[in-house]
Amino acid sequence: MVITVENAPVGSIAPAIGGGHWTRTERGWEWCTGATFPRPGGDWTGEIRIPFDSEDTQEQGHAWNRFVLVCAAFT
Repeated sequence: MVITVENAPVGSIAPAIGGGHWTRTERGWEWCTGATFPRPGGDWTGEIRIPFDSEDTQEQGHAWNRFVLVCAAFT
């Protein structure tokens, strides 16, 4: 399965170029300061890191700081 901003599991992180990140919630993508948006903003790096304990990452078998990089392209 391809992970995109639309289907990323809750708890996924989308880092920003200048620091900070969005966290996937049930309502959308929450910026690190608390506001929630439908998608990560324009300074999103294009990466999505999903929590290591999700089903998708168990298939990957690798972790990076509790998260696995699964997408490096704008979707």
